[in-house]
Amino acid sequence: MNVSVLEKPLQLDAPPWPDLRPVVDPPRSPPAAAAAQADFEPWELHSELVLVCPELRQRSLELLPEPASDALAKRPRPVILVPAPAPEPALPHEGILRYAVRRVGEMTRLGLAIVGAVFTLAMLAEVLAR
Repeated sequence: MNVSVLEKPLQLDAPPWPDLRPVVDPPRSPPAAAAAQADFEPWELHSELVLVCPELRQRSLELLPEPASDALAKRPRPVILVPAPAPEPALPHEGILRYAVRRVGEMTRLGLAIVGAVFTLAMLAEVLAR
């Protein structure tokens, strides 16, 4: 069976982003002067650019409203008392032996389950291959 795929070439009427311009490293000036000179878009102030660009950070801090005086009042943190955990009793020798035997049994059961699953998958693959 032959299948051929015909693709129509993509033709753009206009560039997808006509307002793009190359990024030029501006000369360094004091942040206050740069903030006064720069006219930033609102999306620039609401993005992660504020975290990395000192000029945008300064401008966004200037645009923030003054905080209410009662919002900054220091409130004492509530003290939460957590009871100390009770010490665990030491295991007697019989308890340690029981634990070891139980763990060996669990590991053996898991190993047998894995071997059984692999064997079942191998048999299924052989049946499906015929």
